[in-house]
Amino acid sequence: MRRSWTKVVLFNFLVAAVMGLLLRMVFIWEISWIDYRNWLHGHSHVALLGWAYLLSYALMVDRLVPKGKQNASYYQRLFYITQLSVLGMMVSFPIEGYGPVSISFSTIHIVGSYFFVYGIWRDMRTGDQSLNYWFRMGLCCMVISTLGVLAIGPIMALIGKGSMLYQAAIQFYLHFQFNGWFLTVAIGLLMIFIGQRKFKDTGNKFRLFLGLYVASILLTYFHILFWAYGHSVFYLLNSAGVLFQAIAVGMWIGMFWKSIKVTIDGLEKIAKYLFYFGLFSLSLKVLLQIALVTPFAVEMSTTVRPLIVGYIHLFMIGAVSAWGLLMLYHWLKVDYPVWALACWLLGFLGTEALLFVQGGMYAFRLGAMPAYHEILWAASCLLVLGVAGQLVYLLFNKRVLLNKQLLPFT
Repeated sequence: MRRSWTKVVLFNFLVAAVMGLLLRMVFIWEISWIDYRNWLHGHSHVALLGWAYLLSYALMVDRLVPKGKQNASYYQRLFYITQLSVLGMMVSFPIEGYGPVSISFSTIHIVGSYFFVYGIWRDMRTGDQSLNYWFRMGLCCMVISTLGVLAIGPIMALIGKGSMLYQAAIQFYLHFQFNGWFLTVAIGLLMIFIGQRKFKDTGNKFRLFLGLYVASILLTYFHILFWAYGHSVFYLLNSAGVLFQAIAVGMWIGMFWKSIKVTIDGLEKIAKYLFYFGLFSLSLKVLLQIALVTPFAVEMSTTVRPLIVGYIHLFMIGAVSAWGLLMLYHWLKVDYPVWALACWLLGFLGTEALLFVQGGMYAFRLGAMPAYHEILWAASCLLVLGVAGQLVYLLFNKRVLLNKQLLPFT
């Protein structure tokens, strides 16, 4: 993977972190030039489409596409066109929120994602048909997610922005992005990372795992529909999806634990920390979703903001970002600044602890923590410092060498 791509995705990660820090400052000091809702839209779009999406893009091209095609102008131009759309959203969303300019750049990103799906689907070479199915399932989820975005315009015109259907369309997009696209790619790349390219030994277990995982993605969307419309059948379908997800993740760990253990034992300490940190975050995400079989947890998960933010960050920063950084720095063999990793991990753990403790206190009507927003902002500063340290170190460290032994296509 080109070093310039790594710089771009880390730059987007830093911008998203800085925007998140500014959003937390609003609760402490009066900042007249920040429109909270507009900046929140900007933060979320840069984090999802600038960091997580382009990180997935870069790693998939590097791992799944034969080397001769990686350097083709198709992927190079498409990457920077996509980054241009991210920069447009980075500037336009904080200024106008959802408006003509920001929607135009969002549309460019969606169209670019369709071209990416076409290219990667055509050029993908994993050496195993089951792994091909896995990644193509993730690509399908990404395309399906955009239907939620495309539905927003007609819904606003016919029903209005305040309708439940409008919220359901937004959550449809986010659900298939988070659980279908980002998580699937992260798990698939991790299977390549641990050297598990052949699934002959897993046989029917892998097919069962794949079926349960797909079913869990489809069924857990009914969590949103139950919140919106309250029908008991939606509650039952979501509960089944949560159960299928727990079984699927357990099967995945069980099937590949030997390969995981062998690979992780051979890594340096920093890489081990990142791997186990991502695995812990994914496991905690699954456990929290299991709690959604209780009506109280369903209500709290859709009404208590600290719990919502904590859950999203647990998934996006804890699992996807940790594993993404692991693969970036191990495959590119960058000397990682330990102090930056420590700041990033401590900042994340601190903010997550505060969000879930405060969310729990709100849920049980225990009031607010003393100096909650001030402490949350201070912990967020560590997150920003950690990401900034990663980017600065990459910009000025010239000792960046590709590990030829880990490249699948040479």
